[in-house]
Amino acid sequence: MRRPNEIDRLTNKDERQFESIAADMIDAGLWDRIERSSETGLDSFAIHRPDSGDPALSVGRCQNGRYFAMEHVTGAVRFGRTLSEALASIAHLPEAVLPN
Repeated sequence: MRRPNEIDRLTNKDERQFESIAADMIDAGLWDRIERSSETGLDSFAIHRPDSGDPALSVGRCQNGRYFAMEHVTGAVRFGRTLSEALASIAHLPEAVLPN
């Protein structure tokens, strides 16, 4: 069981799930690389696309325990109760790579 102060951390399952999706997206040439960032109140992955040096997207978990997906160009942020819900909100993520 997770301690209350770990509500803002991605779980091991979240990490495995995202890394599997990221590997598929990188292999398909849609993403260039990912970078993990963990700080107080936020645990996330920055997603880099091949055509941009700066991160294009971020997905992760914030201090209230909710999952998020943020598009850096537009500033749009979407939230979900699970990592899958947050990932499903990313318009350019093919449904084929989303977990059930």
